[in-house]
Amino acid sequence: MIIGVKPDGSKERVAIGDGYRESKASWLELLLDLKARGLQAGPLLAVGDGAMGFWAALEEVFPVTRGQRCWFHYADVRIMPKSGCDTRLLAANAL
Repeated sequence: MIIGVKPDGSKERVAIGDGYRESKASWLELLLDLKARGLQAGPLLAVGDGAMGFWAALEEVFPVTRGQRCWFHYADVRIMPKSGCDTRLLAANAL
């Protein structure tokens, strides 16, 4: 899923597709669909987790877009202690 942020800070879902999260091919298909629907220049900034397929596809489709790691995901992977607890399950239950 790709979510866009408008100048006023509101968010809008701009693309959604099925595929493999870590797959460059899946992300490539989604980004090329965005381009075909009119996003020719590409976004100024892309924020995402560590899914390497996304970053590889982004570089190919929108090479001038700046990338930034999501701080929530960065903290979850790098800072938070690991245990037998699945943080994704806790987050899902909190929603």
